[in-house]
Amino acid sequence: VVQGNIKELLYYAVAFLQMTEEQ
Repeated sequence: VVQGNIKELLYYAVAFLQMTEEQ
């Protein structure tokens, strides 16, 4: 897996977790 893709995946994962925590 390309390292850049891992960074994007991590970014979206963090954003998703933040959204779920706010609810």
